[in-house]
This record gives sequence, structure tokens and C-alpha cells, in this order.
Amino acid sequence: MTIQLHERVYKFTTPMMRGTSVQFIQRALIAADLLPAGEDDGLFGTATRDAVSEFQRRNGLGVDGKVGQNTAAALNKLLDGTPPSEMRGSGTPSAPKKPVFTGAGPKVVSDELLPNARPKRVIIHWTAGRGRASNLDKSHYHFLVEEDGSVVQGLHRIDANDRPHPNPRASHTRRLNTHSVGVSLCGMHNAQERPFDAGRFPLREIQVQVMARLVAQICRRYDIPVTRETVLGHGEVQDILNVEQNFKWDPMVLPWKRDLTFRETGDYLRDLIRNAMEEDIAGEAAETDGTGQSDLVISGRKVSGGVIDYDTATWIALEPTCQAMGWPAPVLLGLPEDDSLEDEANGVQIVPSEAPIVLSHRMIPVDLKSEVLCVRADDFAEALELGIKVEPSGQVTLEGTIGGIEKDAVTGAVMRFVTIQRGDTLSAIARRELGDSARWRELRDEDGTHYDADSARRISAGDRVMLPDGTAAPGAETQPKSVAGLTPEIIAEAAEAVAKAADPALNRKRAKAALPGILEACYKWGVTDRSHIAYVLATAQHECNFGHPMEENWRKSAAQLAYENSNLNEKDGDGFLFRGRGYVQLTFRYNYRRYGKIVGRDLENDPDDVKDPAVAAEILVYGMSQDGFCGPNKILSAFGEGPDFDFIGARAIVNGDKNKHEKRYGTTKGRGIAERAIRFRDALDTVDLP
Repeated sequence: MTIQLHERVYKFTTPMMRGTSVQFIQRALIAADLLPAGEDDGLFGTATRDAVSEFQRRNGLGVDGKVGQNTAAALNKLLDGTPPSEMRGSGTPSAPKKPVFTGAGPKVVSDELLPNARPKRVIIHWTAGRGRASNLDKSHYHFLVEEDGSVVQGLHRIDANDRPHPNPRASHTRRLNTHSVGVSLCGMHNAQERPFDAGRFPLREIQVQVMARLVAQICRRYDIPVTRETVLGHGEVQDILNVEQNFKWDPMVLPWKRDLTFRETGDYLRDLIRNAMEEDIAGEAAETDGTGQSDLVISGRKVSGGVIDYDTATWIALEPTCQAMGWPAPVLLGLPEDDSLEDEANGVQIVPSEAPIVLSHRMIPVDLKSEVLCVRADDFAEALELGIKVEPSGQVTLEGTIGGIEKDAVTGAVMRFVTIQRGDTLSAIARRELGDSARWRELRDEDGTHYDADSARRISAGDRVMLPDGTAAPGAETQPKSVAGLTPEIIAEAAEAVAKAADPALNRKRAKAALPGILEACYKWGVTDRSHIAYVLATAQHECNFGHPMEENWRKSAAQLAYENSNLNEKDGDGFLFRGRGYVQLTFRYNYRRYGKIVGRDLENDPDDVKDPAVAAEILVYGMSQDGFCGPNKILSAFGEGPDFDFIGARAIVNGDKNKHEKRYGTTKGRGIAERAIRFRDALDTVDLP
């Protein structure tokens, strides 16, 4: 929904976004005595919703707590002739009459203010002036964020900095203006570094929030990655890019986060920008305002409104689904004492078959007044061993029989099915399930028809494949395959080649020692593609330097202590007891129990066994190639093979942090691991692997 308020255009969705758009509404409500002074925090919570409802009541409008067109028109009457600086309690100076800031969706500035240009980086500053942009400030920066969050355009366009030393251009960073966009926060006049004093015009959080959205828009427009080398504060330039800057320290001290070092402040700002980029992408992905709902078809039964599109993901509404399927009502697990349903770490139990299934849940808002208990659609399908298809209309169809096992109606023989994952081929399934890729012609489609060369090319993710008669039931796929042709001589040659490609130098001896066990595990589980093997090795190097250490260093950090509350643990102390171990740093009681069955060890009662290199290698390879640490669709075969393997995207197999900057690589984790995997693949190409 797009509305206009006091010369500004805003786009609201359900639930409303946080930020200056909401803050502007709150200031209008403060002026109407409907919110206390100082409550303009930019978060559309219960108090703001109630204030909007009361405003609607007083003005004879439909009361729904939403800021629609009629409510916007009434607010405009209130605001006519009243600049924001005169609203009681706002505490901010008046905004420019026509600020650049649009507030519409993810865009902070209009498209025409980002012309065709070739910038390579964004440098963030503060003006060392007052809270408003002066003409001098505008001459130095492309954009400025004033103390109330208003964005003002500088005097020079971004493309003016495409060439060395043009006149005029925005000169904001000594010896680094060419191909650089300068964005500045207004404030910090007479600020002092030691002892710290922010002066009379300190930076405000709202400025940094708007700056993050602005820089995110700039980076997306010009395809600038958010790394330390490409998005950085002025005070980081000399240290990171080695360009002398005369002791600059802006904006590396935030008055409300003074405990952070310069580097930590820079990383904090970059995280805000990355988050803003992800939110922008999510907002663009939504085709309608609010939460979209579609139908679910499961085992031939239709559940109206059973699918909810929210936060860039597809969710299954549990209660109507359970009711339609005749299952008991879902049971919430691990709720805090106040019965809050907001904590996504809690579990929800459903009973679709003989054994209960526990999944992570989330309460999804379907409007401003109600929420629905949901689970991720892909998690739901995986747990029930069903194929999943998402139609263009948004309808989700789950196909198959719960549990993946059926009996022939005539003979009563047990038939085993597997569901095709993204990137799967019949030969890959045959190699994984039958131990020999050449046996793909023994596979049949769901109707029992054997595949031929033509039908094999037409398979797609979500289809079900019937395995040959006599194939064992679930559990048999955990039996390792043969290791024919992998001789000790070949293993030794591969170890030497991989060791030379490992880095840093300390890892070369470790890589040589770890390679035999990892390579044997790869061949046992059918991982013979060299790109796949290389990525397994790069993961072991990234996660624990090939087993040094084999156990997580427990510091009782916030992240580590959060393990205790995971629904994959069961008892107090499980977070520490089942801390990260092995080549992939396996965590949580559930995973120790599950992978113990795979490798034939009681890892739940003897968790230190995961540190055994042979056990660690089995878990690493099986999890990456068969099981999927982060979901069944996230295994090696899903990211291609050979020269077409997606070395960057494959980071999702273990962790969703591929875009996070990693200091030791000097780039993102996804790219850093990929570069090392490619080295390992090149090394393996020198070896005559079977």
C-alpha cells in the first residue's frame, strides 16, 4: 500500500516495516496526544497500533489499526502547515521541505539519483559539522543523512567521480575519490576521540539505520559487494586499503556502541548494510502487500489457505493441515513460562504417522491482529518424506506416501521410493542408493515404468523414483559402498597433491594426514566427482584446519550458550556436552544420535568419539553428500558437478553464511572457501583417481 503523508510517499506492508517511515507516523500521533513524547522509536508495535486505532475512532474512520488511504488523509489534515520540528516531543529539527528520502519500499533515493556510473566502493563518513547538511558538506559528499534521518543529495552526481581528477566532483577521501561514492552522516561537530566526547551534535541511531538502507541501495544498483575493501568507514581506509588519510577516525565510534573497536564498528555497519540488502530483496520478492496465502494439496487432500508466503519463504499452516488430514492438533514444545509464541527456537510436534515429528515453528502474521502456527514447507516435506512442488499460482503439492515406503497392492512387496532433489540425476541416485551409477536403468518412475535415455532427461526435483525390487527399507542407504580402485598408492599421491594446495603452510601436514580418511569416506558414499571431493576438503580446512582442533573451544559465548535452548537438544547442559566436534564441528544431541546410527557408534553416550578421524570423515562426507546438514536439498549434487559445480553457493550445505566477511580470506566466506576448493580440485586433477 502506497500513501502520501506530508509531502512524503511511504509504502507499508503487513506487518509494517520499522524505520523512519513509521517514526514519521509516530510523530504525528505524538502531536495528536495519542502517543507519549519520546515514543517515536520507528517500531510499529502494539502501542503505535493502538494509537492509530484511537486516531481512527476520534475521526470517524474504520478502526483496524492500519494506516490506509483514509487514515493517511486524516493525518495529512493534522500535519498541514505543521513541520515535524513543531510536533511536541519529536526532539528533531525540521526536515528539508522536499528531502531526497522517499521512504517507499526498499528505495531510499529515487532511481534518477543513481545514474549510470562505475563506482567500485562506498566510503562512509561523518561531516564533523552540525546535524543538518551545509552547502560545504554537500560539495564534498554524494549523499548526506541528517540527524532526523532525512537524506539530502550532494552537489555532485556519482558519475562525476568516474574519472581521475575531474572538476568538479565530490572530494571526500584523500587520494581515493575516483570510483568512490561518499556517504556522510551529519554531526559530530567538535567531537573528541580521547577521551571520547561526541560534542553537541552526536550521531543518532536513526541516521545509521537510514545510511545502511541507502548504502544497500547503492551497492545493489552498482553491484558492489559488501566487504571490508569495498564498503568501509573513512577511519578504516588507511588500515585496510593502505591509503594514508591523516589520522581520520570517522565514523568508527558510535556514541551508543562505544565499547566496539574501529574494526568491530566497521563490521557492525557492514552487517547492517547486508541485512538491509536482504530485507530489500525480500520486499521485492513479495508481489502483494501483506502475507500471501495459497492452497496446500497433500496426499490428494486440499487445504484451503494452507500455504503462507512470508519472509521470502514458503510455510505450511499447521492447524488447518492437521485438521484436514485427521491428525491430532500440533503440540508446542519448550515454550517459555510466559507462553510467548515468538521464539523461533521452540519446537512444534505433529503426529502424521506412528512416530511424532518435531519441527521448528514460527508464528506468521496473516493480518495485524492474528497469527498462524507455521513450519517451513521444505522441512515439512522432508520430515514426511514427500515430494514437493510449488505451482506458479503459489499452490504447494506434496506427493507420495508418508514415510517413503509403500506396498504393492497385489503382491504386498515392499517398494522403496526416493524423492529427486534439485540437481539430481538418475545416475547420481543409482550411485547413491545402489552403489553403481550404471544401474540407473533399473530405476522406475512412480507408475512403475523403467526409465530410458529420453525420460531420464525429463526428471525434475520433487519427482519420486522407485528403486529396484528387493531394495532395502530406510536405513539401508546408510550402508557404505565399495571402494574399488582406490589403492594405497593413489591415496598417497592424492595426499601429497592436496597437501601442497593447502593453506596456510601449517595446514599442509594436517591435510596430508587427514586426506586418506576423507578420500576413503568419499568413495564409500559415492562421492567421486573431483569438484565434490575438493569442496569436502575445503570445508574440513575451513571448519577446523583438517582437525586441529577436533573440538570446539568452549568460551561460554552468547552463541554457544544459545545452543542450550535449541530444540535439537533435550537436557540442561546439552549445549556444552554436544559442542562442535569433528571435521564439520557436529553439534546438538539430535545430530549426535542421528549420525551415531550412520557410523555405527553410540555417539550420544560417547560424544568424544566424533573426534576419531575415521568417524569425523564419515560424518563430514555423509552429511554433505547424502543427508544435508541444512536440509535434504542442500547436498553436493544439488550444486552441480565437474566444471559446473557452484563452489560459492555450496557453502549452504553447512552454513548459510556465504556472504559474511571472513578476515583470514580477505573476502566473504563463500568466496574464500570456493577459492581453496578450486585449488584442491586442480591438485586432484594431477592424480589418477578411479
